[in-house]
Amino acid sequence: MDWAQRTAARTANRAAHRVLAEVRPGEMIAVVCLQFKDLYGRMLKKEIDGARVSQCDASSGAPVYFDIPGELTP
Repeated sequence: MDWAQRTAARTANRAAHRVLAEVRPGEMIAVVCLQFKDLYGRMLKKEIDGARVSQCDASSGAPVYFDIPGELTP
């Protein structure tokens, strides 16, 4: 298990670096998260046969609005 955890962490770091290196100003975080999840899943499957990346669950968090004019701003 220790090997799998280290491999998963190292792979997640590489995937995050690749995705974040290409983020454009103003890009929505949800889009970036989906790009990371997709890339991380593909990279992890190459490292660990049968590995899966679970679905993101953000249902417990309240929405946060950034630079949205008008009534949507809390």
